[in-house]
Amino acid sequence: MSRVRPVVPAVSPVADARPQTGVRVDLSHDGPVLTVQVVPRARRAGVVGVHGDALKLAVHAPPVDGAANAAVLAALADWAAVARSSLRLVSGATSRRKRVLFTALDAAGLHDLLRTVVEADE
Repeated sequence: MSRVRPVVPAVSPVADARPQTGVRVDLSHDGPVLTVQVVPRARRAGVVGVHGDALKLAVHAPPVDGAANAAVLAALADWAAVARSSLRLVSGATSRRKRVLFTALDAAGLHDLLRTVVEADE
């Protein structure tokens, strides 16, 4: 019996992603993939800043039964002003470190959003 593996989009690193914002953004054939560090059960929800090479995002939801994953995608959709259906969790379903695919934004648009977060941190 052969084992079925999930289809994961081919990803290649974007050369200029980290020097501009410090946040890792990879490119797949479907769009940019953002690395996110999640803080579940947070008192205040929203984009907190940058954590290492990831965007730090706080959500109210607990990490139970996918509630935090749904909250992460909803918060990112609000932050990026895109439809929730245009985001997909690529990896990290059971981890605080997640990778989210943005199909409605190109890499330049995502970098512009990330620059606003980095500038607000400074």
